[in-house]
Amino acid sequence: HEMAPMTRKDSEALVDHYLGSRGLALDGKRKDQFWSLPEAEMGSPLFLHLLLSEWSVIDTIGWKHDVHIERILVIQAKEMSKSIALLFRLLMDRWEEELEESQVAIFGPILSNIVLSRAGLTEEELLEITGLRNSQINIFVTTMREFLTTKSGAMNVSSQVLEYVS
Repeated sequence: HEMAPMTRKDSEALVDHYLGSRGLALDGKRKDQFWSLPEAEMGSPLFLHLLLSEWSVIDTIGWKHDVHIERILVIQAKEMSKSIALLFRLLMDRWEEELEESQVAIFGPILSNIVLSRAGLTEEELLEITGLRNSQINIFVTTMREFLTTKSGAMNVSSQVLEYVS
């Protein structure tokens, strides 16, 4: 079920509230960069939610901020129907880089096994299939919690995410 687009004024109020509640603010160059993204996208509740989540994380942890922001700003050159998919992919690229522990990839193996299973996998199945530790599976689950569904103990990726990244 899709939500109606927001006005620029509503989008700005939401952005100010979201970042302000986290002690963050957009000013100067960052504000110009942020609002240079396509107006139609900035009115999309899903796009704005993803962008705000990502922006606040990279501001908080200082993860290669300028490089990642430049990647996000590439969205300006994309047609609207592809920009949410691109943002999802950028998010997953960052997660894949971040979720590596002692040169052991965490994100890719777990995500690919969940998607390939179609019916989802339990934590126990993921432990057995991937050979990862419980703590590594928990890091993945915590990171992806907004994008996972659970049915009878089996985790799966939400259909909305699959729609945008396929």
